[in-house]
Amino acid sequence: LYRACRHHHRQYSGPFSRIVFTPVGALAFNFDLFPNVFPYLMGRSASATLLGLFGMLFLRPFLGLIGATETMMPHAVAYARYILATAPIFAASFVLNVAMKSQGRATLSMLGLMAGNLLNVVLDPICIFALDMGTSGAALATAVSQWVSFALGIWFNVKCNKELTLSLKSCKLDKETVGRIYAVGVPSIVMASIGSVM
Repeated sequence: LYRACRHHHRQYSGPFSRIVFTPVGALAFNFDLFPNVFPYLMGRSASATLLGLFGMLFLRPFLGLIGATETMMPHAVAYARYILATAPIFAASFVLNVAMKSQGRATLSMLGLMAGNLLNVVLDPICIFALDMGTSGAALATAVSQWVSFALGIWFNVKCNKELTLSLKSCKLDKETVGRIYAVGVPSIVMASIGSVM
């Protein structure tokens, strides 16, 4: 939804948009210090799931909060339903891409992103015009493309990124790790929030 709002900046220009959609990537995951990707994957997905559920439950007030006008509200609602439902996949894809880049495999990260983006370009006219879905079609194309990027991210990390692991066994809440992540991320979020309000 962050990318959707950035894409439609004129329609989504409310003062809270940058606060709500500050990329959580600013939390600066350090994969050299914390080599197990899974806690980050689960943490980001859980946070995005909560945001998605909140957005779905209070969809119109939520969109109004981030700047959707009454004129744009029908289109915003149609788009946001798909994007909010796919929010955990957006978040997980981000973690997987950062994990690859952190180990010097930027090419694989680029391929995963490019595959999703190219698929999005192909699906957009099909969903919007051929299937006559309008704004919902654009959102559906984006959601499907993100699933593809996510699947490629999992594949690349498992097959090519041997330095990092995807393990449920190591998925534990560690206060020190969480503290170090938020020590980096919270100042970035506060700075972005101040810029949005001012």
